[in-house]
Amino acid sequence: MRTLLHLLEPANFDEGEKRRNTRVIQLVLVTSSLSTLPFVAQSLWQTNLSIFIASISFLVVAVICWLLLQRGHLMTASFLVPSALLGILTYRLFTSSGIHDTATILYPLVVVFASLLLGRRAAVSFLALSIISIYAVIEAERIGAIDITTFYFADYTD
Repeated sequence: MRTLLHLLEPANFDEGEKRRNTRVIQLVLVTSSLSTLPFVAQSLWQTNLSIFIASISFLVVAVICWLLLQRGHLMTASFLVPSALLGILTYRLFTSSGIHDTATILYPLVVVFASLLLGRRAAVSFLALSIISIYAVIEAERIGAIDITTFYFADYTD
C-alpha cells in the first residue's frame, strides 16, 4: 500500500514554472484517463478491437508519463502526451470510418495539449503534424486503403 501511495505522490520541483507544468500534465493525464475508461467499456461491449487498442494504448501512455513525472523527466512526459494522442487518433481514423469518424474532432485537442505543455512553437508544429495526418487519412480514403462501407451517410431527413 505504501508503494502505491508513493507512486501517486506528485513530483516535487523547486521552480515555480516546472511545478505548474507538472500539475498541468498530471491534470491532463488524470482527466484524459478517466474519459478513456468509457471507451474501454464500450469497446468491450461492442467487441470493437480498434477502439479497445486505441483506448488501452492511451492508458498505457498515461501510466508511462506519470512514471516519467515521478522520476523528474518533465520534458519527456510533456512531449509524449500530445505525440501519443496524435498517433492514437491517426490509428483510430485509419482503422475505422476514416475522416468521417467522430474522433476527427479531437485533433484540436492535440494542439491545445501541445500548447499547454510545450509552448507556442510546439503548438504550431503539432498543428502542422495534425494537418499532415488528416491529409494522409483523406488520401488513404481516396485511394481506397480505408474501407468506409459501414459509414452511415446522413441525408436531409436526419
